[in-house]
Amino acid sequence: MSLPDAEGPSSTATPEVEQSNDVEQSTEAERFVDIEQFVDVHQFIELSVTLTGFNAAELIGTTMAGVYHAWVCQQVDPGLYTELTAASADGCAELDKGPVRELARSICHLWYLGVWPCPDGHEHQTAPTVISGRAYAQGLVWRSFGAHAPGAGAPGYGSWGEPPAGTTGGAER
Repeated sequence: MSLPDAEGPSSTATPEVEQSNDVEQSTEAERFVDIEQFVDVHQFIELSVTLTGFNAAELIGTTMAGVYHAWVCQQVDPGLYTELTAASADGCAELDKGPVRELARSICHLWYLGVWPCPDGHEHQTAPTVISGRAYAQGLVWRSFGAHAPGAGAPGYGSWGEPPAGTTGGAER
């Protein structure tokens, strides 16, 4: 069985993504022998709906659910993930516990900013990891206030030089 690849066909990972060395990767791979049973994308989306406050259609519409799911599968201990899903099913009462809270915050961080934070206790990761340029552009932070990521969406480069659509002009100052 092979690990899901965060740089699969639907992802455009950039060089900014931290890469661990081969020894660390093989050790990580051994931890996730049963990774396909660890979590499926639908369960991940359900959890993400609870954590982010966005509905499933909005999360799927970002086109990042599969990429984020694969990333979380590679980064997180299956037991901790199971504990988080159980806590979220119980109304999030247990999310105040350290490692579970940290994982919930990391998943929210991933959805909102497109960056995996540097979790406590991960000595091999010293800075947040950029998942991809597309993850930045699709971050929920922009949707939360009806905007687009600067430089990544409509209305496009140079649009500030034209009057807004639907205006008949404007008073000169």
